[in-house]
Amino acid sequence: MISVLLSLALLAPAAEIPPSPSEAPGIKIWPAPAFTVWPAVIHTGEVRHGVVSMPVRLAGRRGTLGWAGRVLSVPFPSAEGWIPGKEPPGTPTVGALVELPSTPGQATATTDDGPASIRLVAVDRPWPHADLRDGQAVDAAGCPVVLLAPRHDATAERRFALLADQPVRPTGPALLIGDSLGGALEGLPNLEILVRTDHRGASHPALVAAATAIERRPRSLGWSPGPVIFTRPDEEDRVLGAITERCRALGIAPRLVLLLPEGRPGHDDAPRRQILAQAAAARGWRVATVEQWAGPNAARLAEGVWAAGPVGEPRERLRRGLSDLLTAP
Repeated sequence: MISVLLSLALLAPAAEIPPSPSEAPGIKIWPAPAFTVWPAVIHTGEVRHGVVSMPVRLAGRRGTLGWAGRVLSVPFPSAEGWIPGKEPPGTPTVGALVELPSTPGQATATTDDGPASIRLVAVDRPWPHADLRDGQAVDAAGCPVVLLAPRHDATAERRFALLADQPVRPTGPALLIGDSLGGALEGLPNLEILVRTDHRGASHPALVAAATAIERRPRSLGWSPGPVIFTRPDEEDRVLGAITERCRALGIAPRLVLLLPEGRPGHDDAPRRQILAQAAAARGWRVATVEQWAGPNAARLAEGVWAAGPVGEPRERLRRGLSDLLTAP
């Protein structure tokens, strides 16, 4: 029986065998040019830059980057130690700074290897923020998004308040965006939280969450920026202004609340807390702190060990206090 099977196997036609990878020509798939770093908000008259990543096809050559009529020559990494005319080793891309436009619309930077697009949106128009890419806001198509907003001018705001129609407080839900402080702020009655966080900063995640929250016309809107370490307070300050401007454009005046995270030993977060508190108060936000309800060191588990948010009874006091503030008539 075995001999019959062997004979049949020898007589069967040979199956198609794919060619060996060593004998097939390789095709290098180069990454497309793209913006990799961009600001969350640009103020009127301000010069800000983005970073465009471009593939390095050949060592030591120079590439071009810029907008129509303004092209920069970008030096690629040195060819020292590389075989001339061959693909460089290691990272196949290089990043270069480019000045961003200051007018709304989709802008496309030109490079030798294709376009790189970014979308600039006036703060008083609907926000297209849909998701995060590497901690930064993009629209539904994956295009980077930047808001264009006026600088804060307290005198102009008072004049505007006297002349314009008074906005009304909406009747929508009470919403909280940002960091849930380790889940401490989740599951509150009559208060919905839209959690958006990233360890690289709080500004972009907040704008992505706010884009959805504001369109729901909330009667209260709170922001918990959380204890982000790698962040710039002057960038977070712009989030407060952007949310205020968008609500004003919609003719609504929800109760706006900033929840400052708990200060922690070993972290010099006092300047950040002060900048945020002053910016929020100047724009009419209510400023609350975790400590005012939970008390000091509410997230401390042991010496040098901290939870993401308050634990135990301090946690419950925080939940009750914040819920009462945001859901009150």
